[in-house]
Amino acid sequence: MQALLQAEREAELCRVQQQHEAQMEITRQQRHHAAFGAGWSVRPARSGGSYDTWGAAARDNLQAGGEEEEEGGEDWQQAEWQEDEEEEGEEVQQPTEQAQRREAKRRRRQRQRWRRRQRRLQEEQQQQRQEEEEEEEECEEEQQGDWDEAINMFGKLPRPIYIRVSVPNCRFAGRTVCVSGITEVVMDFQDEEARRERLEARVIAALTNCPETIEAVYLFRGAESTTWEADVRFVSAQDAARVLRFKLGLQMHGSPVTLRPDPDEVKYERHKLWRLKQMWVDDAIRTAVAAGDAALLARLQALKGP
Repeated sequence: MQALLQAEREAELCRVQQQHEAQMEITRQQRHHAAFGAGWSVRPARSGGSYDTWGAAARDNLQAGGEEEEEGGEDWQQAEWQEDEEEEGEEVQQPTEQAQRREAKRRRRQRQRWRRRQRRLQEEQQQQRQEEEEEEEECEEEQQGDWDEAINMFGKLPRPIYIRVSVPNCRFAGRTVCVSGITEVVMDFQDEEARRERLEARVIAALTNCPETIEAVYLFRGAESTTWEADVRFVSAQDAARVLRFKLGLQMHGSPVTLRPDPDEVKYERHKLWRLKQMWVDDAIRTAVAAGDAALLARLQALKGP
């Protein structure tokens, strides 16, 4: 009989304890929900035994967007978890205000981390730009030294100038020709503008005896240090065609200056001349046949060929 009463008493105590634990769990969840909102979940912390007030979505976002602190610093997320574990079990007098303070603290730390990350990124980019500029300067100095050495060894070397012809409504637009034999050594000038002006004047003199037909000539350095490129704009298509066709074999200070059209343009010009010749011969043959001049007809047929 006593054993039965003892068993009933233990069962009642166990039931009361379970109810008490369930009530404590409900109270704890209500307190956390009131402090952090209904969207926050209450889960056991990594250390176990206590409860973590960080929601699953918030923790995932922090872990995905967070980065390691600077050397010598402690991860602030770990510090927050430790603070939560230390404060676990203490009675919270004003849960809403505490949650707001904690959220403000978290946002402030995130802003600080973002500023540090942006500052490090800017420093890295600036350092990279400085290194690239130093490499370019070294390369330019090497090229300049090579060219100066070549001038000292061989004297004044001709520097070809490639001219891009740009004229309105002309088939030569966009083509590239080469002005060879201009022996102006630009290294003789210390001022860049003086070099360009002298070279532009030489190019204009080499292209045509009528500079007013050229609208503008702009020289700039080519891909290689030994070449200059120029963009020449003529006033009209007729002037451009006249210059390209008839200003060949010019003499300038004893050096031949020639315009070398694009091979495709040369082929086109030859084909056009051949067609004109054929048309002229055909017309002459028809005229000779109509006139009945056998001797002229024989000469024209021989000129036309098979």
